[in-house]
Amino acid sequence: QASGGHPDAPERSVIRRWTAPLTGVVRVSGALSHPSPNGDGVHGLLVHSSKDRAQAVAGAAWTAAHGSVETNAEAVEVQAGDTLDLIVESGSTITSDSFAWRATLELTAGGQRLRYDAERDFAGPAAGEVVASPTAEAASAARAAWQLALGRDPSRQELVDAVALIARQVTWLQTSPERPALAEGTTPLDQAVTDLCQVLLSCNEFLYVD
Repeated sequence: QASGGHPDAPERSVIRRWTAPLTGVVRVSGALSHPSPNGDGVHGLLVHSSKDRAQAVAGAAWTAAHGSVETNAEAVEVQAGDTLDLIVESGSTITSDSFAWRATLELTAGGQRLRYDAERDFAGPAAGEVVASPTAEAASAARAAWQLALGRDPSRQELVDAVALIARQVTWLQTSPERPALAEGTTPLDQAVTDLCQVLLSCNEFLYVD
């Protein structure tokens, strides 16, 4: 469910994952709720992709038993492509472990402030759909664009800058009230890669041959 779930075995957790589109700082707010009067409650963790579950994010571990607990974390630094996992696991038993976790992530990056609602914005792929990492897709598209426009691979820094540009464009096309309407069948990633290609076709290396 979009707002919660129920861990079905001690060795399995319920996980919702957010991938950072830009490098910046994240503030997490919300509440983890265990409404049942039965059972021994659930544990919530916020785990950064650079850490393991035992470490988690400093201070970002909570227990809700027969009630609700605030789940706030401040100043979580992320790089574009990093993930933050909202993990819920059972206590000593899985009895009556249904929970709700309504969380909001606010990303501040390069003067932008972007807000993500876990219930609304953390939808996973449809059944049977295979989704590649947005960062991996952007890097692959950038390499192809460099080869087609300039006949070479991008340098490491050029690739980092290109992926960051694509991520910013995708975020803007998804969230800005001023974003243009996309052509039918065109995704925000398609349009962002098109914008990158326009930049390459305007650069001196493309326009002038020594």
